Formats: sequence, structure tokens, C-alpha cells
Amino acid sequence: MSEDAPPDPGQEPDLTPEQQDDILAAEIALGLAAPDDAQQAVARLAADPAFAQRVRDWQERLAVLAEELTPVMPPVRARQRIREDLGHISAPLSHMIDSRIRWWQRPLPLISAAAGAVAAVALVVMLALPVLRGPELPSYQAALASSDATMRVDARVDGREVEVMLMDGTVPEGRDWQVWWISPDGSAPVSLGLVARKGPMRTSLPEGIDMVEGVRIALSEEPAGGSPTGQATGPMFAMAPLRRS
Repeated sequence: MSEDAPPDPGQEPDLTPEQQDDILAAEIALGLAAPDDAQQAVARLAADPAFAQRVRDWQERLAVLAEELTPVMPPVRARQRIREDLGHISAPLSHMIDSRIRWWQRPLPLISAAAGAVAAVALVVMLALPVLRGPELPSYQAALASSDATMRVDARVDGREVEVMLMDGTVPEGRDWQVWWISPDGSAPVSLGLVARKGPMRTSLPEGIDMVEGVRIALSEEPAGGSPTGQATGPMFAMAPLRRS
């Protein structure tokens, strides 16, 4: 054969050791190396810094290429086949279909059973409500007014819930009107809070006091924020008994 004859296409060209290492490094980065070649390459990574650098260079080139790719969703059939091969799902119609319909799969019996259960629960709740609520407690009211009738405050007690509302008059600026619970046994008045300048003041009876006949509601004028001592510091300018409404 003449020296000028072209090389045989079926014959692999001779590669230098550097070129062979570069190809092997690319195959390692792509995960395409044959098992034996991959095992030898992994052993070389720790002992041959130059070869390890070739692998890192290929990994960086491929990472840049991957960032420029546009993700494409595989076809439905391909995803189905991948899931089947991985064992995550079964192939369609791979199991016998039971044509029998259980009773709970029939809509009418299921709906009827659910409706019956709801009705039974509702009946139990209705029967138990009086027991759960307990006996209804009476309500009491008091209307507190100043001697010149320029101020009126209404108080109402339902069970242990108290509501006080300013109906007429104005609370002085820089002062507050404090509400007091005065028991008929002569014990010290108990503060229920301050009259709101707008809207109702709602609270609950403090522990240790109960609604009994003869209780009175009183108002005193106190410094802003209420009495600093826990007892009325000013005169009680309005007082009224709580009467059953």
C-alpha cells in the first residue's frame, strides 16, 4: 500500500496516552465507562492528580452544557414504562378486575347509612343539650343614675357574665368611673372594671363571689386607670340594687 493512501475507515487511529486518558475521563464524567475501566479509573483518581484534574474538567464542561439544556417531559408511555421497570407501579390490566360490587360500593346504601348515622348523632346531641348546659341561671339588672339625672349606667348580670354600658353622660377627661360589686354581708367592695367610654364593658364575676339577693352595683370616680389601692378612693356617686329581670 502506498504511503499516500488514505487510512482504512474500519481501523481505529492510534491515540496518545494523553488522548486515551482524556477519553476515559470523559466517559467517567458521563458515567459511560465500562465496569473494568471505571474501577481502574477510580483507583487512579487518588494516585494520579493529573488524571483527577481531567475528570474534574470534563465534569465542569458537562455541567455548563446541562445548564443550557431545556428540560423536556418524556411521553406518557415512556414514563409509564420507566415506573414499571422500577417496580413502582404495575402494568395496566396486569391484575384481574373483580366485577362484583360490594355493598359499600353501592351509592344508595352508603348514603342511607351516613344519613342514619348523622340523624342518630343529632338526636343524641338534642337530648343531651339540657344536661350539658345545666339549669339556666336568672338574669339581674341595675340602673345607676346620678342625683341630677345627667348620668345613667345600666348593668346586667347573666349567670356569671357581667355587662355594663354608659347610657347617658360623659366620663370626665383624665378620670375613670369604676364599677363595684357590693355584697349584702358587709364585705369589702370588689372591682368589676371600668366603665367604657363607648360601647359595653363585659367581664365575668371574680372567683369567690356569687349572685345573691341584696347585691348592689356602685360607681366611683377614680384616677385614670382605676383605683391604685384596689378599693374606692373617691365617693361612690351612684348605687343601685341588682334586681331579677
